[in-house]
Amino acid sequence: MARRAGADSHPIEHLLDSLYRAAAEVDVFGQLVVDLDNEGELALDQAPGRLRGYAEWSTETDPVTEKSRRVLELDPLLVRTGDNSIQVHPFLREYNDALERRAKMAKMAMDAGVAERQVRLVEQQAVLLAGAVRSILTELGVKLDRKAVGVVQRNLRALAVLDPVL
Repeated sequence: MARRAGADSHPIEHLLDSLYRAAAEVDVFGQLVVDLDNEGELALDQAPGRLRGYAEWSTETDPVTEKSRRVLELDPLLVRTGDNSIQVHPFLREYNDALERRAKMAKMAMDAGVAERQVRLVEQQAVLLAGAVRSILTELGVKLDRKAVGVVQRNLRALAVLDPVL
């Protein structure tokens, strides 16, 4: 159970996992807020002179009872709460919280030297990859001349296009 909870993982892995999750939350809530914002822009197109962030009461006739009723019109980035106050939409609040979490996790990762460790890891991987390619070419009897090195470089660069970390 402890292993499934990640207790056997290195603390840096937990930190990076938290950073990736916070970044994913920013993406998800960011898209939800963009959708609400687009909805608000469309509403403004239909109501010239209205400004973003509007919260206005209007009167309309109920089509069933034909009586007048008051209707609250809100910018899509606002909501009416149970106590009749008006607050920002929960998606916007969650988006702002996710931005803050991501920034905190990124700072913690920087303070822990994660970027430097990642660079060292990539450098070590490059050395291992170069050694493996050299061993393979030697075992196959391929002479390590300019042509062979050029072919290897071209193919490794093609991999780097797929994964910029390489």
